[in-house]
Amino acid sequence: MKKAGKFLAVALTALFAIPFAACSSRGTQGREEENTDGPDTEITGTLNIRFFEGGFGDVWLRSVVSGFNKKYPNVSVEIYPTTERLVLMAEIVGQNTDYDLYFSEIDLSGYTDKLMNLNDVYAYKWEGEEQSIGEKITPAVSSIYARNDGNYYNLPSYVGAYGMAYNVNYISEEDIPVTTDEMLELCDTLRGNNITPLIFSGGVNEKYYDFMYYQLYAQYEGLEAYNAAQDGQIINAQGEKVFDISSTYQQGALEAAQVLEDLLWYDNNNIVKTSTALNFADAQVQFLSDESAAMMFNGSWLMNEMAGFVDDETFSMFRIPVISAIRDKCTTVENDAELAALVDAIDAGSKALTGEGYEVNQADFDRVEEARNFCYLGSEGSNACIVDSDQINSGLAKLFLKYLYSDQGIRDFTYSQCGAVLPIDGIDCVEMIESETGNRLSAFYVSAYEMLSLNKFCNKQLAAIDMSCVDEQAQCFERQFGSQNAKDRTRAAVSFEARKTLYTANDGEEYWDSLFEHGLITAEEHANKHVD
Repeated sequence: MKKAGKFLAVALTALFAIPFAACSSRGTQGREEENTDGPDTEITGTLNIRFFEGGFGDVWLRSVVSGFNKKYPNVSVEIYPTTERLVLMAEIVGQNTDYDLYFSEIDLSGYTDKLMNLNDVYAYKWEGEEQSIGEKITPAVSSIYARNDGNYYNLPSYVGAYGMAYNVNYISEEDIPVTTDEMLELCDTLRGNNITPLIFSGGVNEKYYDFMYYQLYAQYEGLEAYNAAQDGQIINAQGEKVFDISSTYQQGALEAAQVLEDLLWYDNNNIVKTSTALNFADAQVQFLSDESAAMMFNGSWLMNEMAGFVDDETFSMFRIPVISAIRDKCTTVENDAELAALVDAIDAGSKALTGEGYEVNQADFDRVEEARNFCYLGSEGSNACIVDSDQINSGLAKLFLKYLYSDQGIRDFTYSQCGAVLPIDGIDCVEMIESETGNRLSAFYVSAYEMLSLNKFCNKQLAAIDMSCVDEQAQCFERQFGSQNAKDRTRAAVSFEARKTLYTANDGEEYWDSLFEHGLITAEEHANKHVD
């Protein structure tokens, strides 16, 4: 098995290093002859698409292009992939007009002056369809793309889901934890069977466990309070959002970090000991090939990213469990067994407040139900955009975006089976794929698409304040808790108190400066709160 793992690691490294060839040479025709009026067959021109080819690959785009070409046979579509985000950033910010349409995984919120307004795309409604494109997009996602000036400059191209991938040979469906205490108990059981529970990548720029942290934090505080804190606010007793320094040290931040400490602390023996030395590719290969660990926190893109290297029937995925500390916020959930029973009832679709010897009030039920139905959506920065220039085929580019969100375009995307979805409520991807294509999905993809169908929790992440409990020296949770060198590890409570001290020092100077730098308060408000 060691030899197989080494071979796969070399092969995967080679795969990622190969530059992807464009479909054909760069076309120059079509800019002057662009025609987006009249019947479908009369629309002509050449559309040049530049896109980031990451974990979800290019199958989704090629599937949509194929459908687009059926509808518009006289439009030539050329696609130009890259695996370099920095290259894409430079091209977009520099308003490179070699390409008409960009699909990236880059946060472009600070560069709207470089981008074309897409309000007309959001407002567009296809004949025979009931909703405009903007109405189709789940509000949790569209709210992120709306800029402060009320306009849209990019369009979400896909979202994925973070979850816990696991080996079905080590963990049965009955063993899947629904609370974090059950997660820790599962780790104990696995260790007792001489199975290492977890493997991860320790690259400081990867930070996979940040995304579990955000979700656990939001579960504990509730989504409204969590989102408010990301803007430096709390919800006061009157239900109003007000700027308050206590937003930087909410209890949920500590509780979430404590769960990660319990899971990842090196001496707890839950992790592959060399994890912090692994990059994401090596960690994935090791997890999928030599069965050195039972679980890996990852995303719905994992099997697509590793296609051809592993039999995905061996692996599945489960949702992040509900943080057990949520009981602190409940008055009628007495212990973890009751919490687990309540989560099981929620998973079964029950709205009943009683069962198996427990009874909870409506407020507790609603809080736990909200927490359970969070799904942190990965690739939130993935977007389509058009640089603001008269030298591009903006008409064809917008037409392609409109097609992407047409009923048929949605089907084309879904049929690609890449582990991503368009952020649209009410789409049963499993049913669409299996009934309309006849393809049977693996347990991994069934679980991934079920998580994605939730679309309940999106990525308002730590915008104004460094909210994580990560030690500054460690740079990521994986290193803070899982480092081989004991001197490099820091307990969650220690780094939490250090952060609290940082933001409360000097009458909150760091806090108010951060709010001002992120445009959350005006210069006058900043001056009133923080006077030199």
